[in-house]
Amino acid sequence: MSSRSEKQLEILQVIARHLSEGREAGALFQAIAPLLQEVFGDPKVTVLLRDKGLGEFRLDGAPLPVDNPATLRAPLRGGSVQGELSILAPSASAFEDDDGRMLVTVADLVASVLLQDRLYGQVLETNARLARLDDLSRTINTQQDVDGIVGVAALGLGDLVGADAFGLYTISEGLPSLLAWQGSPGIFPQSIELVGESGRRLLGRPGSHQLQLGAQQFQGRHLLVELLRGARDSILGVVAIRLRADAIGIPEEVRPLISALAGHVAVAVENVRLLSEMRHQATYDHLTGLSGRRHFFSELSREIARARRNGRPLSMLMIDADHFKSLNDTHGHLAGDLVLRTLADLLREGTRTIDVLGRLGGEELGVLLPGTSLEFAEQVANRLRSAIAEARMPWKDTELQVTVSIGVATWEEDLGREDLVDAADNALYVAKSDGRNRVVVAPSIHTQSSIKTANLPEPAKTGPG
Repeated sequence: MSSRSEKQLEILQVIARHLSEGREAGALFQAIAPLLQEVFGDPKVTVLLRDKGLGEFRLDGAPLPVDNPATLRAPLRGGSVQGELSILAPSASAFEDDDGRMLVTVADLVASVLLQDRLYGQVLETNARLARLDDLSRTINTQQDVDGIVGVAALGLGDLVGADAFGLYTISEGLPSLLAWQGSPGIFPQSIELVGESGRRLLGRPGSHQLQLGAQQFQGRHLLVELLRGARDSILGVVAIRLRADAIGIPEEVRPLISALAGHVAVAVENVRLLSEMRHQATYDHLTGLSGRRHFFSELSREIARARRNGRPLSMLMIDADHFKSLNDTHGHLAGDLVLRTLADLLREGTRTIDVLGRLGGEELGVLLPGTSLEFAEQVANRLRSAIAEARMPWKDTELQVTVSIGVATWEEDLGREDLVDAADNALYVAKSDGRNRVVVAPSIHTQSSIKTANLPEPAKTGPG
């Protein structure tokens, strides 16, 4: 994961924490503007927050071209919030491909809190229910997964409007599918056709269980259906709220609050998705889908601790594609990428779900085999080596073929993480030196120590003291 991506993840987490505190616009801007400058190259960029009701907040950077500075904009949308969050830079080179998406996410969070602030003021003047909504939205913003968001929303709606069930549908290729819910199983259909008040189909496939946008009767109960809208008014999903049997309906003054809650849920769900993507990028290699080097070695430390605690074996394979540079030079790097993806697929097919697979760098791959002795690890290594050698990969007008060399080592009680890695790496080096396309097993560290001790000269004898 690049340092820029790490900074973006850090900033989203800091912003989410600030937003959950419900800061007023000026303090909120003072908190997020310096963080945004760090992402885009402090102090070169200027950060602007404009809102129709609040005016303009600015954090100036380096002098910009008077006529045409490079600008990245994200709208502030939601209820009475109208404006934009902008980054002005001397050159467009300050921006990268995913910067626009990050800024849109930040703007949505800012807009959500500005809207929340205004709704909260109305709460104090009209109905104590609004205070509950404010607390609810804050709690939703702190959740780390979709189930947590749904659980908090369902609990709050039970207090707010007497809801006894809450369903969250996400949209895939125009089809709303049930992702998470609170309430008795089977209340909400797995797939729905959503229609407007006029009966026109909005989402879903004809023949699916039909729900109408807005208030309606459902299974003899009051039901309210709302859209989840994301950045640029895109539809992220649908929420369905069913009231208890004794509920007389949803008061009109509460309807805007539920719509606002749906907005908070949308922002929270999108934020969870984005954070999940960024964590995935930090954990897994984008080309092969295997664990990245940092995550692999973190898992190795965890597996060693488990092996020491449970007294079970742990083995490791170090795998390197033979003559990989020559393959890249002959067929190009895209062919090399195909080979690496194929190797990753063959490793997944030839190992268990509990095994840990990682790309350690370039064409070097690693496999952790929890609960596996050296003997069985060698068998696994030979099976993988044979499967890889037999694989043929269509490429343009030819077929690619590759072999691998594998070093095998097993953890022993007094070994640390680096010792096990060194043992497997040294065995891999021997496999390479001995002609490649082979498996070499590292000797026991204790065996090596015994051999070295046996070869030491006996100490000189001395006379009695």
